[in-house]
Amino acid sequence: MTTLRILSLFPRHLDLNGCYGNVLCLAGRAEWRGIETEIIEWIPGEPVPSDVDLVVCAGFAPLSTVVALAPVFAAAGEGLRALRDAGVPIFANAAGWSLLGERLVVAPDGDRVDTARVFATTEGIGAERKVGEYHVAGVAGFVNRGTVRIDAGELLRSGASLATDIMGPFLPMNPSFADEFLTSALGRKGEMLPAPISPDLARADEAAARARTAIAVRLNRR
Repeated sequence: MTTLRILSLFPRHLDLNGCYGNVLCLAGRAEWRGIETEIIEWIPGEPVPSDVDLVVCAGFAPLSTVVALAPVFAAAGEGLRALRDAGVPIFANAAGWSLLGERLVVAPDGDRVDTARVFATTEGIGAERKVGEYHVAGVAGFVNRGTVRIDAGELLRSGASLATDIMGPFLPMNPSFADEFLTSALGRKGEMLPAPISPDLARADEAAARARTAIAVRLNRR
């Protein structure tokens, strides 16, 4: 039986808003299709493992935490970029995207902190905080940030990878992206995404669709 290895980056530091749900979503949707999964937590200071099939850097954290973690991610950048270049799907959201970008501009005088350089984006401190629900082209979620992505919007695709400013459990809310990642990971093994073997997958999809619709309705009423 196929086993997918999911690498989770710093889940204990970046899980203020249920962001670990993105990892659980990938594992659950795989298992509902008969695919075994192994979740690996990256330990700071250790080399980035090369024998993984998916990478998740999902989470929300205060800016001070992001700045403190940035040097660790910068040091791990070579290993993470090697996974990206090999076609391993990488998902990052909120602070996870900040840490996998090119750099952070973290002070009014323009001080810069290097990060992992997986995504070619730079982030700076914004004048206002953006908080609220989000629904564009069927993609839904919640945004809460006081930073500005200087050279990207809320979503950025890079090969098989995706970064987004939509925080929290983005993949459970938008499960088609989770299936994209699973399809890409299996494709590297020469396999296809199998049909579901559990009714739980359809129930999860229905719940996610209702949540996206509810957000769209609320936004249209404002």
